[in-house]
Amino acid sequence: MDSYEVNSCVRGYHIYKDIWSPSVGESLICEREINNPEDPYAVAMMKEQSIVGHIPRKISAACSLFLAKEGSSITCIIIGKRQHSWDPPQGGLEVPCKLVFKGKKVAISKIKKLIIATPEAPEQPASKKRKVNVTANDEANEVNLDKYPDSTDKEPTQVNWLALNGKYLTEKDRALITLGNNLSDKHIDFAQEILKKQFPLVNGLKSTLNVVATAPVNPVNFIQIVHTRGNH
Repeated sequence: MDSYEVNSCVRGYHIYKDIWSPSVGESLICEREINNPEDPYAVAMMKEQSIVGHIPRKISAACSLFLAKEGSSITCIIIGKRQHSWDPPQGGLEVPCKLVFKGKKVAISKIKKLIIATPEAPEQPASKKRKVNVTANDEANEVNLDKYPDSTDKEPTQVNWLALNGKYLTEKDRALITLGNNLSDKHIDFAQEILKKQFPLVNGLKSTLNVVATAPVNPVNFIQIVHTRGNH
């Protein structure tokens, strides 16, 4: 039997925090969850027959197919304390872990290639990795945003903060959001894109420019932020 290890995280801790308190060094068994109505390729992390989290969605399909092969197993080993996720499509709380894959040589080789090819999540937020540039000359609740490049819905030439489905937010957008300033339609629409990716079966989540508060909606599995012709 061959093995392969990779750092990852336990997703969905905010859902299971009432029944599970993670501790460094703790081991969890990973099992396929083919009856999951939202994702048939979901892989659950189990403790004493109870689900306490899931493998991140971006690698869950590969992990599920790996577990389907005879003699393959995945063990999750907790390596850190809970933290906020900065992977925009999912968000929420997560717990750092190490995934240990064990199986036949061919299966290990394939899962290793798939994991390596998976795009990495964004780095830690500005509050932990790089402060938003608020200087002593800036007011407590007001920042000179001219120091940041202008944002745009098209691919910008300046450094991006986030990109998803052809939409972009820049460092100037990061400063606006971090400081609690008024949000534009672009910020709201980007937030809805994140929700749409996280909850693909939910209806709605259309551009706020095309939906008004009086528009009729389908109340089944529907969520929508609407423009009230004032502030969001």
